[in-house]
Amino acid sequence: MKFSTVFHKHTFAICATFCLGLISVSCGSSSGDKSGSDSVMARQDSIAAVSAQADALLEARCVKANAQFPLVIDDFTSQTAVEVLPENMVHTFSIDEKKLGLELDDPKVSKDALYQGIIEALRVNKSDSTMLSEMQALVTTGRGLLYKYNGSKSGKTIEVEVAPATLKEIVE
Repeated sequence: MKFSTVFHKHTFAICATFCLGLISVSCGSSSGDKSGSDSVMARQDSIAAVSAQADALLEARCVKANAQFPLVIDDFTSQTAVEVLPENMVHTFSIDEKKLGLELDDPKVSKDALYQGIIEALRVNKSDSTMLSEMQALVTTGRGLLYKYNGSKSGKTIEVEVAPATLKEIVE
């Protein structure tokens, strides 16, 4: 079986790891009768509060998920970390290239197939309220997703990035 096919097949499981033991947070809104600069200030405060809630949600999910790692996804994939950085939420995986039968720098490895599989999984999984709230939090904070696949044998890394604009498109 080709690496891209194998990864595509397991992308749903990889994306499901976002949800493990995670909490759901509702970001409410408020309105008032403000005018002029008070209204602008209130709106800015509201935006800052929503962004802070989104940051808190993402950080809490990382703490809970990291407590469960390494998490075996399949015969050759384990998730080892997740962290929130200023520009991305980074999911790190270890790939047992010996079990996979390919090294990550093999020409048969398709970064594009990985990307397409991740996008498809995100679209399917947005029906899950936990996944949707995480994607919305990423959009709110202007972050994307970065998947890092580290080959255990070769030491090579494949990085697959999902831009904030793409996440926004998926969420809407």
